Amino acid sequence: MKDRSNSLPPPVSSFSVVSGHEVSSTNWVSFRDTPTLVVLMGGRVIKEICGKLCLEAGWAENTPLAIIRSAGVQSTQKVWKSTIGSIEKDLNLAEDEKLSPCVIVIGRAVSAAM
Repeated sequence: MKDRSNSLPPPVSSFSVVSGHEVSSTNWVSFRDTPTLVVLMGGRVIKEICGKLCLEAGWAENTPLAIIRSAGVQSTQKVWKSTIGSIEKDLNLAEDEKLSPCVIVIGRAVSAAM
């Protein structure tokens, strides 16, 4: 078996989890130094969340982002990978297609997985 220990990305030392339900009342600045942010239930407000992370928390627009819809359900699971700045154009959802239920992962853990 091939030794992959030198080719693996460095582990993510920490992450934060936040609800996507209350975007306007969330203190996005508190996530400024978080290596990875996981947003639960944020599918309907993904554009607003990305805007808050860039404008309020100072995250770079090229920060990697992944959206996992129906995580763990093989028949309906779908994954989008993009960046905070380009997720809006990269989604290309059909008019009747929805992101929810989804988990949004932003930051270093996404870089390691890409």
